[in-house]
Amino acid sequence: MADENQKTETIGHIPAEKARTLKGWSHYEKVAKELTAARDAATKAKKAIRDQLQSKYGEGVDFNVDGDGRMTVYRNLQNKSKRPRGKDLSGDF
Repeated sequence: MADENQKTETIGHIPAEKARTLKGWSHYEKVAKELTAARDAATKAKKAIRDQLQSKYGEGVDFNVDGDGRMTVYRNLQNKSKRPRGKDLSGDF
């Protein structure tokens, strides 16, 4: 039975060699690599700011910035839980 608080359900997985045969995969792969590089740079910058905030307010402090540039600083009160793994979808392709 599904958890009442569950937001998503994993349908399954497709092996990389089959995923590469999907239409549009090469464009997705190129754009995804660029996005990964941008996210890595953003993560590094966010860590620097988070470290400053944690030195001032203690461990467990994090922040978000909205579209207007306003920063919300908050303290994490619960650990994140992991989602269960789904089934192999390779037979569907």
